[in-house]
Amino acid sequence: MMSRSYLPVRLLAFALAAAMVLGGCGESAAPKDTPTPTPTAAPTASPEPESPNFYKYNTYLETLDYLYDNVSYLDHYFAVVAYQEEFAVLDGGEYGDLQISVGTAVGDYLSRLDTCLELAEEEPSYPEMDAAIKALVPLAKENEQALLDIASYARSGDWREDNLERAAQLHAALLPTIDPFMAALADAQVEMDRLDESFQDEELARMRENGEMIAYYSNILLNDTVDFYTLACAEGNISAEQIIPMNMDELSAAAARVKETGALLLEALEDKSERGRTVKLDYMNEDDLKFQYYRSYQTHVNGILHYVEEAMTYAGQGGDISGSLEFVEMNYSELISDYNDCIVG
Repeated sequence: MMSRSYLPVRLLAFALAAAMVLGGCGESAAPKDTPTPTPTAAPTASPEPESPNFYKYNTYLETLDYLYDNVSYLDHYFAVVAYQEEFAVLDGGEYGDLQISVGTAVGDYLSRLDTCLELAEEEPSYPEMDAAIKALVPLAKENEQALLDIASYARSGDWREDNLERAAQLHAALLPTIDPFMAALADAQVEMDRLDESFQDEELARMRENGEMIAYYSNILLNDTVDFYTLACAEGNISAEQIIPMNMDELSAAAARVKETGALLLEALEDKSERGRTVKLDYMNEDDLKFQYYRSYQTHVNGILHYVEEAMTYAGQGGDISGSLEFVEMNYSELISDYNDCIVG
């Protein structure tokens, strides 16, 4: 299910292609335990002066996504080794397993981190984000190198010969890198989320000014849906595997916003001139392939509206809305895919 805490919606028409970040209701999971937004490809040529340059932004984004993947390697490590100063393999653990779980952390991302440091000094300037990257990179490299050393040692098999003596040394080298790295990574994610919000505000204003109302209302609907989902999954609503809303006033208001925006989006989809502003929705007739794209888009908008309404019906009866939220999530994810295909192109 969706997790609002780590869900910057990157759906903008300047093509930060988005993927739904799906997590769990209730306690927030680690930010990148779930599918992450797909960065756009770096431009192969310098953009025209008037064109936005998102190479720097996308490099930052891709690197943060990778570093959050590294958090999962730490999880793997501490599933084998006790999280304590004194080195000890957990009961049932096998040190050789780390060549599989940690070994995939290798790659050229140490050089990518150096690239981020260089970009932090270049235009366009994102002062807070640049500062966060400068603070993060040295700490990330220390943590990364410690993981690479562990992976190499586990892969070598030397741990069988030296009675894990070097494993203890590598463990001692890894431990002090973790907390500073995690804190700096969290700070960088906060700044990235702020940058996302700023970009989205600017792009929404541009969409509205240019009359791109399908794109505009799509973004608003997706944000409204996240707000509804977040309120539905508030801690006080969750008991065991059930979600029974207690915050009905807030949830009703959020559902009303979803319904209102969805109606405006459906109206825009019916307008041929509006469809003409999109890549794949401007169908000529029902035999046109573009009609299938249009129907898919319309279906997933209606799906969000239907299951939000269904959730509110169950909530009004004091019932579990978990099943309805799963279908809200499914249609949300599909609408993002449609958006990236039909609007971003």
